[in-house]
Amino acid sequence: MDDGPALIDAATFLVAILALIISLVALYYARRATVANEDAAIAAGRQADVAERAEQQARAEAEANAVRWRVDRLGTAAIKLNNDGPESAYDVRVLAPTAAQVHGRPLPDGETVRGYTSIRVWVTQFTGGGEEDQLTVLYRLEPQGPQRTWTHPL
Repeated sequence: MDDGPALIDAATFLVAILALIISLVALYYARRATVANEDAAIAAGRQADVAERAEQQARAEAEANAVRWRVDRLGTAAIKLNNDGPESAYDVRVLAPTAAQVHGRPLPDGETVRGYTSIRVWVTQFTGGGEEDQLTVLYRLEPQGPQRTWTHPL
């Protein structure tokens, strides 16, 4: 009796089983790698979102601190409007109630106030008690930028 063909069939069967096991192991590791790559992509997306929010917050804080207004009273007929921020304010217009304005002295209109400098505004101390009794400063952070508003009670 010749066991040769049976031995070849058994060896072929064992090789096929071994190939199947190796294929299953490779499939398992490929799936694990795919899941790990998907998790890494999700984490990278989250990090990008966090970085973008941090950048937007830093930009907003920088804009908020670029021009910081402060008012100092200079006697009874004038105030000093200080730009305590590092950036210039462009197209500065100052609005005040008519009753608070010193006649013959125009309010600033279209001026540039550089960082860490000030301008003189001729208004009296006014206590009319109304909501409109405030100094309003209109300005831009860039010459053609959007107009911003800052108010201060008189």
